Amino acid sequence: MELREYQKNIILETRKNLLQHKKICIQAPCGSGKSVILAKIIKDTTDKGNRVLFLVHRKELIEQIYNTLKTFQVDFKLIDLLMVQTAVRRLHKIKTPSVIITDENHHCLAKSYTKIYEHFNTAFLLGFTATPIRLNGEGLGNIYHYMIKGPEIKWLIENNYLSPYKLFSVKLADTSNLHIKAGEFNKKETNTLMENNTIYGETIKNYIKLANDKKTIVYCSSVESSIETANEFNSNNIPAKHLDGNTPKLERKNAIQKFRDGEIKVLCNVDLFGEGFDVPDCECVILLRPTKSLSLYIQQSMRSMRYKENKLAIIIDHVGNCFEHGLPDDNRNWTLKGKQQKEKETKIKVCPRCFAVMQPGTKVCPSCGLEFPKMLIRQEKTVEDVELEEIKRKDILARKPFGYIKKISTLSEILDFVELKKYKPGVIFHQVQERKNEIIIKEEDLKRWQSIAGYKRGWWTHQKHLINEMEVN
Repeated sequence: MELREYQKNIILETRKNLLQHKKICIQAPCGSGKSVILAKIIKDTTDKGNRVLFLVHRKELIEQIYNTLKTFQVDFKLIDLLMVQTAVRRLHKIKTPSVIITDENHHCLAKSYTKIYEHFNTAFLLGFTATPIRLNGEGLGNIYHYMIKGPEIKWLIENNYLSPYKLFSVKLADTSNLHIKAGEFNKKETNTLMENNTIYGETIKNYIKLANDKKTIVYCSSVESSIETANEFNSNNIPAKHLDGNTPKLERKNAIQKFRDGEIKVLCNVDLFGEGFDVPDCECVILLRPTKSLSLYIQQSMRSMRYKENKLAIIIDHVGNCFEHGLPDDNRNWTLKGKQQKEKETKIKVCPRCFAVMQPGTKVCPSCGLEFPKMLIRQEKTVEDVELEEIKRKDILARKPFGYIKKISTLSEILDFVELKKYKPGVIFHQVQERKNEIIIKEEDLKRWQSIAGYKRGWWTHQKHLINEMEVN
């Protein structure tokens, strides 16, 4: 297989620096042919009689790399292709490798990975990723000593290695009130937010308007919402299929083949078509999963940009991920140190007529040709046309963190807080138990508590001893 010039340069740089640095991270953008680069490195390594341990985090990626290695005629007797979860359980059964290669290397700081690296501490380490950064902004410098950077995404587009794209953002859900857990939006809250019939209907409407008949992958927040989204497409006579990690292998393979043949137009999934999973026929992606992860955003948004002559990729971002992370082809200063300071707010412009997203300062919309007035060119910094809205107590309460509940002095307001934040009814019980001498409780509050918690009829009558009719100071 003939390698591209930039792929050869990455391999050459790796050879030149490996003896000096021993642990190298290779940043290769999505669609730049990462599997070809690492297959060539594995081929060269095994041809010299050296063993390779190749680590992936998902079983679907093993078959994919196996087929590429087969093309390169690699000696499989000298390579172990393993999921990291399997490798960490079999450390004493794996033959000692000369080189450990980690795919989707931004996961490498997890304990399972570091345990493998420490066990085979004489091995050279090579890690491949499009986004060398952790969700919390941490870099990979604790593991790797040197980084080799691949070409910029803009350059790959300009040189016909990736397809050009248009990104549209018509936000269907407000994520401002979602809590963040371990650096990512709370999964349960996200699922609740996105499981909305209005969202399903608007998704279809905007698909027909912006990408009708294009082969499309939809990224959903949960299996349930993925199934519902596929059902909504099918009910509108757009052939769609839901797939997830539990879908039988043969069924998944047949669905992907039908997608390539055009029998299925839309594939809905949660995490299946993400890191490393290649579906080159995809022409459009629809983002229905809000994420704080730059890695996930880039992987998903660029899934439609695999090169095909005269192809224009479409990205429909219904959750505003582009406002969090910028455009897919923004130049990013990747470093092993990660984020050294708080990043500046991402600035992008949205066309008010067609909702295309572009760089700030653009004077004419590249999608519909709208000429922007000066106010739009300056990113609409004036507030002349902004309408002020009445802010009610509940609006303020909804923005408060969980700890604010301890400052609330009435059961009525605690009930408001729990309902607005969608907390479990058990929160009410714990607050009353801990602070029953502080909280003002009235009879109507007990009846409402019963309704919220779903307690049996008459429950509130047994709680009358809690009633405290004193006035709130």
